[in-house]
Amino acid sequence: MIDHEASVHKDVECEITKKPIDDGVRYFSYSKINGDEQKVNLSEGEFMKPSIFDLNPLVYYRIKKPLKEGARLPRLDSSNFFNESADHGIDFEVVPSLQYQTNDKLIEVSK
Repeated sequence: MIDHEASVHKDVECEITKKPIDDGVRYFSYSKINGDEQKVNLSEGEFMKPSIFDLNPLVYYRIKKPLKEGARLPRLDSSNFFNESADHGIDFEVVPSLQYQTNDKLIEVSK
């Protein structure tokens, strides 16, 4: 039998739902992404779903019981787990499609 008080993560809220992580497992990531330190707390339910935090490669601590008061987890160096590159962002190219008829009236109005 699990002691309910032993599994309550006090004063910690899920980044997605903005609700306290009162019960169950907490997923915590503390990483440096593009020069910025990023801390993420997720409940187990939200961790299992796709989210905005999936864009960057994050390594999470799985915390079953609350940390002792004053305890601090070290920041994880993502270069120990993932290869880094200087590239970031999205590249795309806009190419007009000439297969459609031009609307001369719309072009005239928009001038």
